[in-house]
Amino acid sequence: MTKKIAQKLELGDINSFHYIEEIRSNKDIQIAKFVRGTQGMHVMPIPYKQVEQNIFKRMIQRGFEIFSKNKEKLGETTIVRPVFHQQTIDISQKVYVDLLEYILENYKGIAKVDSFHFTLKQLIPSIYIVIYIPYPVDYFVVEKIEELQQYISHQFLKHFEFQPGEIHVFVKGVM
Repeated sequence: MTKKIAQKLELGDINSFHYIEEIRSNKDIQIAKFVRGTQGMHVMPIPYKQVEQNIFKRMIQRGFEIFSKNKEKLGETTIVRPVFHQQTIDISQKVYVDLLEYILENYKGIAKVDSFHFTLKQLIPSIYIVIYIPYPVDYFVVEKIEELQQYISHQFLKHFEFQPGEIHVFVKGVM
């Protein structure tokens, strides 16, 4: 694709390529794909200002920034909803919560779930869980908690094709 674009613009041969894997983690790439497929927005690993093409467009865009929700600034990442991209899939936050609830209810290393909270901050899911572990404690608690985190991460990857950014598990006690 890059070669075709360069050819159409008559830029000549391309001397080097930079791949997204060199500058973003696999988790960031998964989240970007998920956002594109579900919300129709493109997540680009470049500063917001580099997305604009010319001074005229920048002046117009500054006016639109006040009224438009088509762009969000996230550090060195820019999220754009292109005009041509109209198809999106809406996934209610309740779907994520329902999956998490199902996982927690059926996970054998948990005696009781005290509470859990799921948030989508800046398009990156965060999970906070407070649990009681079963008595007797004849196992390594840290290993069991890490297994739970990995299991939750795997289930999100399996069902939504991305992994949560953070999974915090707090052990409140033993039952």
